[in-house]
Amino acid sequence: MRKYFLGGNTPRGFYSYYDSLISQNEARKIYVIKGGPGTGKSTLMKAVSSFAVESGYNVDHIYCSSDPDSLDGLVIPEMKVAFVDGTSPHMVDPKSPGAVDTIVNLGDCWNEKNMRKNKEDIISINKKISEKFSLSYDHLEAAGVLHNTAKKILSKVVDKESLERTAGEIIFSEITEESPTGKAGQRKLFASSYGPKGYISFADTIGCSKKYVLRGYGTNAVLDKVAMALMQYGYDTELFMNPLCPENEILHLYVPELDLGIFTGESESGVTNAGGVVMDLSHLADRYLMDEYAQELDSIRRALSAQIKEACDIIKEAKTLHDSLEKCYVPNMDFAKSLKIEEKIIKELEEMI
Repeated sequence: MRKYFLGGNTPRGFYSYYDSLISQNEARKIYVIKGGPGTGKSTLMKAVSSFAVESGYNVDHIYCSSDPDSLDGLVIPEMKVAFVDGTSPHMVDPKSPGAVDTIVNLGDCWNEKNMRKNKEDIISINKKISEKFSLSYDHLEAAGVLHNTAKKILSKVVDKESLERTAGEIIFSEITEESPTGKAGQRKLFASSYGPKGYISFADTIGCSKKYVLRGYGTNAVLDKVAMALMQYGYDTELFMNPLCPENEILHLYVPELDLGIFTGESESGVTNAGGVVMDLSHLADRYLMDEYAQELDSIRRALSAQIKEACDIIKEAKTLHDSLEKCYVPNMDFAKSLKIEEKIIKELEEMI
């Protein structure tokens, strides 16, 4: 069971890779689940996951970056079926309604007349949640600036030719021929997130038979070069991005056809050395330059940690508000009716087997 995130709390605000859920061309069916907080979206997906696992299928679990105990989606790769929470902030809508996508509206299971009695509370709480996230993103934006400053300093102290050679060692050892499928796609997602519990990483759930763990400085540059080579050789690759730099900084990558994973192993990355080839790049840094920048880097790291902690504390406050919002929905839900929807979906999956 793999776990990851398709959305993240980042310096750019909520950053979505929900388009990477599953290819519309390959998918047999995508269920887009609509409904308010506490209406049973996550519960429905847990029931589907249990059914799929009991039926012998692997399941990818996609979690909510703002509540890592809550499911935001599922992918059953062998069945080519996916489920996704289509409510804010993801706002996933069907792209090929009827042909691929179908909407599951749990809003049909609530008592709308009673819900309207909570109108003012719901609007007020939603506004407070939005304000909390806006404030947390200000702190993450500051963290992003500090992160990029540290990267610029480290780029001055690491020998670039040595990084090239390190990337070449991996490329020539593992990419010995062109991909027979020639897909050459890159699917971006997150293995980690900043949320109410602080930094959470699911990197160790990305199982692979061949594993490299890169430690030290310049690891992202190595991953960039390996990812480029994989594209040139025609391999489909999953790129796990850094939430502090979600557009262009790879933390880990996985190549399904080669069953190959390459991970960065900095503290907090969530990656263990178990079963992997560890490549420590620390020796590639000029130790005299490192000494010169040591005080500045230490100051940046402390400031970065403080900004991230502040952001996560505020997201925790937003989650508390979200939990109170559920109390407006749960008493007005007909869960017997939503259970029938769940049973109908599982029956549809049984017919696909």
